[in-house]
Amino acid sequence: MPNSLMNIAQALANKVKTEVGTQTQQQLDEKRTTQLNYELMYKMLESEVEKHILENQGNRCVDEFRQNILTKFNDLVQILIK
Repeated sequence: MPNSLMNIAQALANKVKTEVGTQTQQQLDEKRTTQLNYELMYKMLESEVEKHILENQGNRCVDEFRQNILTKFNDLVQILIK
């Protein structure tokens, strides 16, 4: 798990550096740093939700939660499967 978080953080940092382009030597402005922090926090939350669902299969509450997610994102899931 720590390695995957480090990989995500590195990928997000590289994305921000690529978007900044020639300003790579300058410090990231506050808006970019905030965006990076939110993206990292979202990925960490996403990872924890996936882990919780996988570790607690068979639990009625978790199964209902998983089903609600699949129902709400059914169209997106169908596009990703193709």
